[in-house]
Amino acid sequence: MNTTEQIEKFDRPRKPGELTFALLLFLASLTISYFAFNISGLSSMSSTGSIPMLAALFLLFSSLTTLIKTSLMPRPENPLAFTEIITPRLLIFFVSITLAYILIINQLGFLVSSILFLFFSILALYRQGPLLAMLISVNALAVIYVVFRVIFKVILPEASLWE
Repeated sequence: MNTTEQIEKFDRPRKPGELTFALLLFLASLTISYFAFNISGLSSMSSTGSIPMLAALFLLFSSLTTLIKTSLMPRPENPLAFTEIITPRLLIFFVSITLAYILIINQLGFLVSSILFLFFSILALYRQGPLLAMLISVNALAVIYVVFRVIFKVILPEASLWE
């Protein structure tokens, strides 16, 4: 059996997102190769960039091989499963509220932004209603505030929206 026949035979279809991952791996290898080449170029085999360049070429070759093999695999049976497997709704929700928290902490201050973040987090995870989520959030934030602000004297971000 020659190598071409080995590449064309597959035991399974591609998994959702596998081709995207292989492409990202190849692009990362290209980036690493670019930076390795810029260390000292290819002036000689004993130059400072020769070992990083050799490693980068190995990465580039192996990621290209993986990309080709993955692209030749049969398509996944349910390509929409990628969002269900890789990015579940809860993960997207937490990434969103974390980004919102980062964006609003300087405008609303530590206390308001943290209470909102904790409230929505507990509401999504604990699922026992908004009243209990608010009670847990307020108590948790009170403990955090006392420990960090009162005991350790950490300066927490204050609101700039009302200044």
